[in-house]
Amino acid sequence: EAVQISGKLYEDWGGLRGVEVQREIVTLTINGIFLDMRRTAFDGSVTFSATIDPEIIEGGLVDLVLEFDGTEFYEASFNITQVFIRVNYLVTFTEVNINGNHYDPTNDVVRLGDTVHGRIHVVDDNYENVPLRNVSFWYTGDGSQDRQHLIGVGLTDAQGYYGFSWTFSDKTGGTKTLIARCENIPGEGFAGFNLTYIVPPPPTDENIIDTNGDHRVEPGSTLELEVAVTSPGGWEMDALTYALVSPPDGMAISSDGKITWKPGEDQLGTHTITIWLFDGDVSETTTIEIAVTEDSDVMEETTGVVLWLIAGLAVAILVVFIIVLFARSRG
Repeated sequence: EAVQISGKLYEDWGGLRGVEVQREIVTLTINGIFLDMRRTAFDGSVTFSATIDPEIIEGGLVDLVLEFDGTEFYEASFNITQVFIRVNYLVTFTEVNINGNHYDPTNDVVRLGDTVHGRIHVVDDNYENVPLRNVSFWYTGDGSQDRQHLIGVGLTDAQGYYGFSWTFSDKTGGTKTLIARCENIPGEGFAGFNLTYIVPPPPTDENIIDTNGDHRVEPGSTLELEVAVTSPGGWEMDALTYALVSPPDGMAISSDGKITWKPGEDQLGTHTITIWLFDGDVSETTTIEIAVTEDSDVMEETTGVVLWLIAGLAVAILVVFIIVLFARSRG
């Protein structure tokens, strides 16, 4: 917007105000940026009407300088005044999705371990894009004691957009608010976006799922398991989704319960996997075990079972043989 700045140029007689200096050039700068130059009037006064361009002047506390370069008759002089320029921006969330899926605040939830991706847009009072503006991102809970946690900072692009991502690891559920604001300058715009956040309950001892597939996999091979609830009548099946709580690296589950995993050599051993079921109302977790073994391990176990069966069969044959001999000796 346009602002009016007035000043007066006069002679300085040892700290005393002397006569006004007329028809001399005075320049106006803000933080060293030239805005205008004008000649003083016959009474030494000068008035500037300057437009504060947000693409040039960032705002906040700035140095406003009236400067006289001097002549052969007068020494140069200047006057510095600090003023606060308030810049109003409109910040909006243009996109929020969870794990790549659009987030609907009225129906969807964010769970422990989910990653939220967001995108904001910043415009000025005239709805012009604001490029290369410092922005920061925060989140906070709904409790009175919850403090704001910094997610990250960055610069808007040439069209005034900026994207960010964040993975939730809070141990308490509730409403979480994402906050986007312009950085460091009071009075600038900010926006909030509410998320419903839930955390998993302790695993139940009840048998609430069935799994279809082999629970054993070799490093470099792909495990595929299908998970389904044992009692569909106890769930809102149209809204039921599956998730994993702190799964091993690389393991994933689809919303309808298909687990896939391609473990590496460094993931040998038995893994306890926590599966989380949620239908918008009921929230339950349960565990399964998956073994990552080499071919030799499988062969050793298979050989052991075979040897055990052979040994058992041999014992049975020996017992029968002894019984037969005993029967003959009695006869």
